Amino acid sequence: MIKRMLKVLCLESGQDWEKNLPATLLALRTITHDSTGFSPAELVHGYNLRTPEVLLYEHWVRPQEEDSTVTEYIFDLINRMRHCQELAVTTMTETRAKRKTWYDKNAVKREFRVGELVLVLATSKPNKMAVQWTGPGVIESKLSETNYIVRMEGKKDKTQIYHINLLKPYHQRLERVNLPVNGGRKIRNVKRRN
Repeated sequence: MIKRMLKVLCLESGQDWEKNLPATLLALRTITHDSTGFSPAELVHGYNLRTPEVLLYEHWVRPQEEDSTVTEYIFDLINRMRHCQELAVTTMTETRAKRKTWYDKNAVKREFRVGELVLVLATSKPNKMAVQWTGPGVIESKLSETNYIVRMEGKKDKTQIYHINLLKPYHQRLERVNLPVNGGRKIRNVKRRN
């Protein structure tokens, strides 16, 4: 979310983006997040930040509250923060369950067998044009439902643990090779595996 807002800020403000940064950060800290149900400011301070619009709204809608003692204010703040944190944890748990259900609906279960050839997603590339998948590698063993030990070909005794999201099956490509038969008069197509 921060990257998107900063990108929009830079595009709209141009070279004066730094002048609008404090207002952008205030907006980020006061926006209620879907996953928690609270703004970051509420979770940290117990109250949402009071912008000029909020102060004006409170002045019009609420009558002036009587002054309370410092002790009452602190206990009220502590209770409010504890309540916000409990609600945030509950909301995050519910949101996580909903997202997992949505994800699992379209997810395809993948599994590799020991000895199977796989390609490994390159997590760091020297440039944009570099090959994204490296390999093939051989599955040495399965550690869990999602983690595998892979030995890359060409690297003797060099194994590494990879998450299943970084692996995909390696399919050898069939190639056609023309071989001359009987002194070059007949040409026969032969399929060869890489």
